[in-house]
Amino acid sequence: MPDWGQMSVKEVLVSLKTGNDGISENEARLRLIDHGRNEIVQKHKFSALSLFFSQFTDFLIILLLFASIVSFATSDPTDGIIILCIVAINAIIGFVQEYKAEKSLAALRSMISLKSKVIRNGTETVIDRSLVVPGDIIMLDEGDKIPADARLLECYNLSIDESCLTGESVKVRKDALQLKEIKNITEAKNMVFMGTNVATGRAKAIVVATGMETEFGKIARLTLESKKEMSPLQQEVSHMGKIIARVAIVVCIIVFLIGVFLRGQGIIEMFTYSISIAVAVVPEGLPTVLTVALAMGVRKMARKNSIVKKLASVETLGSTTVICTDKTGTITKNEMTVKRIFASNRFINISGEGYNKAGKFSDTKTKDYEMLLKAGILCNNASFQDDRSIGDPTEIAILVAAAKVGIEKEQLEREFTKLHEIPFSSERKMMTAIYADKQKRFAFVKGAPREIVSRCNRILVNGKVKALNSAEKERLMQKDRDMAETALRVLGTAYREVGKKENPADEEVIENKLIFLGFFGMIDPPRDDVAGAIGLCRQAGINVIMITGDQKTTAKAVAKQIGLISKDEEAITGEDLKEMTDDELFEKIKHVKVFARTSPSDKLRIIAVLRKHNQVIAMTGDGVNDAPALKKSDIGVAMGITGTDVSKEASHMVITDDSFTTIVSAVEEGRGIYDNIKKFVLYNMTGIASELFIILVGIFASLPLPLTAIQILLVDMGTEIFPSLALGLDNHDANIMQRKPRDRSERMMNKEMILSILSLRF
Repeated sequence: MPDWGQMSVKEVLVSLKTGNDGISENEARLRLIDHGRNEIVQKHKFSALSLFFSQFTDFLIILLLFASIVSFATSDPTDGIIILCIVAINAIIGFVQEYKAEKSLAALRSMISLKSKVIRNGTETVIDRSLVVPGDIIMLDEGDKIPADARLLECYNLSIDESCLTGESVKVRKDALQLKEIKNITEAKNMVFMGTNVATGRAKAIVVATGMETEFGKIARLTLESKKEMSPLQQEVSHMGKIIARVAIVVCIIVFLIGVFLRGQGIIEMFTYSISIAVAVVPEGLPTVLTVALAMGVRKMARKNSIVKKLASVETLGSTTVICTDKTGTITKNEMTVKRIFASNRFINISGEGYNKAGKFSDTKTKDYEMLLKAGILCNNASFQDDRSIGDPTEIAILVAAAKVGIEKEQLEREFTKLHEIPFSSERKMMTAIYADKQKRFAFVKGAPREIVSRCNRILVNGKVKALNSAEKERLMQKDRDMAETALRVLGTAYREVGKKENPADEEVIENKLIFLGFFGMIDPPRDDVAGAIGLCRQAGINVIMITGDQKTTAKAVAKQIGLISKDEEAITGEDLKEMTDDELFEKIKHVKVFARTSPSDKLRIIAVLRKHNQVIAMTGDGVNDAPALKKSDIGVAMGITGTDVSKEASHMVITDDSFTTIVSAVEEGRGIYDNIKKFVLYNMTGIASELFIILVGIFASLPLPLTAIQILLVDMGTEIFPSLALGLDNHDANIMQRKPRDRSERMMNKEMILSILSLRF
């Protein structure tokens, strides 16, 4: 590998002709031409020609072609020509529909292409990962999938999951220091590689290789192949087709023997006729209609903001019995606004909505709120301007609140120099940033109220630092509960001076003996359409469970607003879960709808308990820690706006508007697609039963052949393919969400369908 890791940061920048402000857009376009798109080239690509010839690989189509050859060789070639024309028409119809379906799916897959944050012309911007070029400076956050091989310029508490590249499951700690010697990629501690994931921390890096020139690309050049998987529904239809084919062959042999030996028909005539009957019995259009129905359904879902990554997920959606949903951004609008702060032992209300800087503070007598806002700004990785914002909505809301009293992030960053950061983690439930001014060093901390208060031994009141005892801590937690009961999401903030001999990276020391500053109370109002969607789920027999990291009072307040729970219903916390057995938990899930203060492991346990009792689960998630739960659930639903790269890759479906209602619409569409396929199968089977009935009655009654081979094929062309396509794309029933979820173990060709076919025709 190149010796990028053995070069200094300055040498790397010079070698790649890049400055701290990144490259320009014009330079990026030129480099994209030179190096190509940042993509892994697949070994086997979609081919229209191979798709066309695949239409002739069906066993019975081969038989029909053989029959046409026999007709040319032994009798009037008219029959052979007509049979060939019918086969060709069938192939063209199948090719056109499957080609359109394949293109539709390819277009959908491109819609969920991952993005990367890069610095170009000195401005941080978000671009499609495929447009990243060597020399780009990229910004990496927890949960991001690394877009290309890159040399680290700076990093904070960075660890990388390189298991997909090295096979080593232990997270690799990284730093930006120059190395003297690098023998292999496992020793490249100052490098990050395409396809690996940021497990913890943040970083800035410069891209040194893209696409097939990356370490991942070199491996992929030798090993990567695309493999087209069949969904369970496609497998079932294929299985059903094989059974029908066997039946068809048996019928074909019986008709041939009766015609030749009992009725004295010619061997060639009966051979062609028998094969035609076999082809008539088998619904040749079934695979085509199935693929088209699923693909068109997926495209219809995409128009409603849900992008399904695999056709198999469509079938699973229709069987969903439980939706486990997050609160922020899914149930709520994800439009955070700081409405209230608590500082210097008093509440201050803040007017204004959303990310608009217009708004006022109700009380500005004390200046302690300024210290609270400064801590919130400096312990913050978001950026906000009038025309755009980048980062976590909670952090953006703090920047907007501070801007309402004229405190701007750019101004503070000129006064303070950032030294280190201890990123937020779900275990610590807090984030710390260490800054220095001209004289001192400070640690600014923000996070879950209980975690912050528990680590404080002092409090800032009217500009003075006072001791904080246990009674006063409990009083502060009561203020937290008061804010949470009004559906405010609460963040605690604190700070401390950092001694010259203290290690900024030592979180055990830095995040203790803090000075309490106050609380931010933010509101994220529920989406207007969520209450109706939850009511629809109740009608459909789908259990909705809210699983959130927020505290119980906030979660319950939101759940009441959307009609998920009534006033007196119970809510369970992650701590409560630890005291329950799996059986006790399942009994609770039957009537408890809100789980608060949960961890990623709690989500996994809830999924495991539900699956143990044969439930089909759709689980939402957006963070890197949600990835295991998304993978383990039947339908992992990632957030398209707030979701990390890791969560999107682990999911089965991405909702582009992060809305709960979109998930419910996708479930409804999944049910409708399955119903349409059942309609098509029922329609085809009844038509086949009619043809068989007429033919067999004619043969056993020693009547003239009721239908010729050509007539059977022409009738099938007119009555099977085109009507079937129409049925496959039919609008679903209006009452489809008033039925209970379908049992996934239910076979499509079940007793009910067989009785329907018999009753309709006999």
